[in-house]
Amino acid sequence: MDTRLFQVFFRVDASTSIGAGHISRCCNLARLLAAEDFEIHFVCADVEGEMTDWIKAKDFNSEVHLINVIDYKKLLSDVDAILNYDQEDDALKTAHLIRYKASSENILIIHDHYSLDLKWEASVLRELNPYNVRIAAFDDTGKRDLISNFIINQNPGSETLTQLYKTKAKKAKQFLGMSYALIEEAYLQKKTRLPLDHVPTGLIYFGGCDKFNITQRAINALAEINRPLRLNIVNGLQANNSLDTINIHHEVNQFNNLPSLWPILSACSFAIGAGGVSAIERVAAGIPSLIIPIAENQIRGSLYLATQECAIHLPTASTANDIKQKVARLIDSGHTMRINCLRMDIGDRQNEMVHALINIY
Repeated sequence: MDTRLFQVFFRVDASTSIGAGHISRCCNLARLLAAEDFEIHFVCADVEGEMTDWIKAKDFNSEVHLINVIDYKKLLSDVDAILNYDQEDDALKTAHLIRYKASSENILIIHDHYSLDLKWEASVLRELNPYNVRIAAFDDTGKRDLISNFIINQNPGSETLTQLYKTKAKKAKQFLGMSYALIEEAYLQKKTRLPLDHVPTGLIYFGGCDKFNITQRAINALAEINRPLRLNIVNGLQANNSLDTINIHHEVNQFNNLPSLWPILSACSFAIGAGGVSAIERVAAGIPSLIIPIAENQIRGSLYLATQECAIHLPTASTANDIKQKVARLIDSGHTMRINCLRMDIGDRQNEMVHALINIY
């Protein structure tokens, strides 16, 4: 089709409470659509922790637009945030911006936002009439009622939600599971890694927003391990935690606001981090990991990866001593976990999903 007759608008946010995972996977999908020469726009709330500059630094051309939304403090990262959010106000402002930027009658809207459901979708469709609008929704839980044309849930084990989505999003074509995972291209190459150093090298990263400061808990745990370690600690874009490494006797490297974890992660032998996009990236890279979910929607996927022996799951409230014990096991059984990780099908159906999105008109 003529790509000039088709525009793509992402409605997605990042903030000091939401983190960066939603933006990350939307940028990876935007990269694939931009490669097909489609015009890409991001519509984001103008709040503390928004990632305008981070999006603009990506290797695809896009426009980023900020909107002011009512009472954004009610927009929390938990999956029940939808009960407190003014979807009508958000829909009106989103639709107004799309009308202003529209140069085509065919519009694809992709939203990745726990606070938006069919009320928002219906309002946007009403406001954008007579444009030819199609909607795709990222959904991690199956709790929202939606009228989207597409549902994307890339979380580990989400294939089991097929029947649920037939109830919650009756008209939607479903893309469920890690085979549709939207991660950076480097992770999909299955490159042969160099032999690892005899000193175990680990990554600690809990996303853009480590609101429970689990990073510090992990540091305290590793400080109690006697064997030599090499540690790479990454602080996320919105994380304001002050990390104390003074008592740790291992070699430590600290990083802030990295555009990609791949250069560091690819040289690691183990990792400690949250669920979500970064957990999928670790599996794709063949890195055994300890997963400590920082949000409810990450628990199902974390438990699934543990059953596949690709990772070890720990509850959010786990102590430093809990982490210490599991990390020791992680290092000792890492070779088996690495093999299990590399056997997983991750991102191999991305092109199938993109083809469906761009051929809906």
